[in-house]
Amino acid sequence: PEKQPGVAPEEPTSAAAESAYDRYKYLPLRNRTFKLRTQFLDDKRQKDREKEEKEKAANAKK
Repeated sequence: PEKQPGVAPEEPTSAAAESAYDRYKYLPLRNRTFKLRTQFLDDKRQKDREKEEKEKAANAKK
């Protein structure tokens, strides 16, 4: 698989990715990196969503 920018497959970037790493250790490498990447992206998406909700709430108070 081609390298994704910003993703080091063997070095999970967050605590969530680390627990995912343990969970998927037994999978073949390609599946493992795919799982890690999706886990990481889901994590990121969730954080972005939470940030947006906070900003909306802050704007609504004004």
